[in-house]
Amino acid sequence: MDQTLAFLAASAATPDARLVPSRLVDIGWHTFLLYTRGYTNFCHQIAGRYIHHIPSGPTGEAADTAAERMRTLAAITAAGYTLDADLWPLAVEGRHGECSDEGNCSASGKDGNENEETRIPRP
Repeated sequence: MDQTLAFLAASAATPDARLVPSRLVDIGWHTFLLYTRGYTNFCHQIAGRYIHHIPSGPTGEAADTAAERMRTLAAITAAGYTLDADLWPLAVEGRHGECSDEGNCSASGKDGNENEETRIPRP
């Protein structure tokens, strides 16, 4: 869970960068998301806004490329966190799969959902 929190803190510090969790870190993120009040409070404390979880399906762009992994690890280190190498195994190039299956998702600290197709209209 500590690597999930470090990933989210790095995502908060770099909202314009597409950071991607490892499969194992993503499991922690999915678990944290289930505790909606705690997750929302954490996001507002660390980022001043909600950090959106953005899944990528099998027809979407490949997530977790080597470049994205390096950018993510650099952002976590720059934010002052220590990496646990066991939870950040080497990235698999060109991997496509559902977020819950393979950790194919990214974080967005920006307001709103980057995927317009799934945005729920406001009344």
